[in-house]
Amino acid sequence: MPENSEKSLITQAAELAETVRPTIESAMTAAKEVALPLLNDAREKAAPILADGKALASEKAAATKAALAATALTQAAPVETGPSSGRRWLKRLLLVGALAAVGAVVFKRLRGDSGADNWQSSYVPTPAPAPRPAPEAPATDDASGASPDEAVSDALEEPHPVTTPDAPAEVVELLEPEAHKPGRKAAETEEKPEA
Repeated sequence: MPENSEKSLITQAAELAETVRPTIESAMTAAKEVALPLLNDAREKAAPILADGKALASEKAAATKAALAATALTQAAPVETGPSSGRRWLKRLLLVGALAAVGAVVFKRLRGDSGADNWQSSYVPTPAPAPRPAPEAPATDDASGASPDEAVSDALEEPHPVTTPDAPAEVVELLEPEAHKPGRKAAETEEKPEA
């Protein structure tokens, strides 16, 4: 943006602030004149209620403190001088565990196994199987221009004569159109021998 437009925006903002300032100041003074008497009145009304609550709370606290002190004196149990059976059991368990750990370390040192060679494995993998011979390539001189799968199939069989729709390998007789009418059973569609 050019400097002239920035200065004009700044001057416009300053002019707007100067025009709004007296309105805001008058609203603040009016709010103080209304709110200060209301706050003082509320303080005067709440002071006796707060004093009563404070006195009641201190009385209840003193009574509760005295009751707790009396209960503590009557329920005091004699102090036990020796360790409890639960702590004794835990100490024995820790002692046995520590002795077992020390024994394991001493045993390992006396045995003399060094862990330096343990990272190497004794596993020797089996050699890979010998590669299979490649299959024979199928004949690629197919006179009929068949797909590769048909050419492979033809290479495995004995040669057969070429067939066309005009000269099929097998002749299949189709049923008469009457045999295909709906509602007729399969037994009726078969031709019965003439006697």
